[in-house]
Amino acid sequence: MAADTDAALARRRTRDVAGVFTPEAEAALCEQVMGERRHGLDGLLPLGPSQQG
Repeated sequence: MAADTDAALARRRTRDVAGVFTPEAEAALCEQVMGERRHGLDGLLPLGPSQQG
């Protein structure tokens, strides 16, 4: 079991994760999750004619 654990840790340490948290990857994920709400300005902007209720 110790040898399996050591091997798993060695694989994890050498895995290339440098591109996972790039600004481009973060921006794409944010846009996917938040859409147009990603800037957090929805509550500050006046409602347009199509949004007034």
